Amino acid sequence: MKDGTVIGWILLPELRDKLLTSDEVDVLNGYHEMWIKIAPDWREALSLKNAIEDRITKGKYGGKPRPGGPRSTLCISSQVGCKMGCTFCATGSMGFKSNLSTTEIVEQLVHASRLSPIRNVVFMGMGEPLNNYNALVEAIRVMTTFPFQLSPKKITVSTVGIIHAINKLHGDLQNINLAVSLHAPVQDIRCQIMPAARAFPLEKLMNDLAEYQKKSQQKIFIEYIMLDGVNDEEQHAHQLGRLLDTFEVVLKNLLKILNR
Repeated sequence: MKDGTVIGWILLPELRDKLLTSDEVDVLNGYHEMWIKIAPDWREALSLKNAIEDRITKGKYGGKPRPGGPRSTLCISSQVGCKMGCTFCATGSMGFKSNLSTTEIVEQLVHASRLSPIRNVVFMGMGEPLNNYNALVEAIRVMTTFPFQLSPKKITVSTVGIIHAINKLHGDLQNINLAVSLHAPVQDIRCQIMPAARAFPLEKLMNDLAEYQKKSQQKIFIEYIMLDGVNDEEQHAHQLGRLLDTFEVVLKNLLKILNR
């Protein structure tokens, strides 16, 4: 991003080639475990992801296996179903069923840890985490203490932008990562694909995110799914750049979904 203009979309084809040929690991800006899905379909995206991770691993560890063996990222659910109703999300189509308890949330980590050492936890599974706020906070507190002892910096909470909960989050859980499902640079498009956005106006959300960042002094992850003919035009890229111009953000989960 430069001068309020997103240049990443224009450079994606070149970036894709560079990731597979360059010896510069810094091309990923230091986010060595970030998934980059910039391929036309999921099969090619998965192949690309594996090739990138293989190159990074060889560059980082001199071709040797990672010390201590493989480490995994666990995607955790906080609810059964979801009431947000996002049009691009399968969970949104099933409606809300129930909140998971603190125990049920932590139990996902317990079972996953039996299969692989868990290094990162992302609350990006089923449900809106901040709509199950108390159980979320208690679960993360458990995860950061014995026997799990995860670093708060290795935990990411994703939200559609529940403003009142975001305002509480830093006070209750310091040093965790916040990811915001933005998916549109203007309010009307956001409401079209994310009905819950009507309750959380974009201008108010961005003001509160600015305050959150000021308090936390942390970058905010911005998630953006490009929907064919909806939010993927050049004007949307420029609008997104202007919207995020004053923020310290990481743009991730930049996916392209085509109408078939």
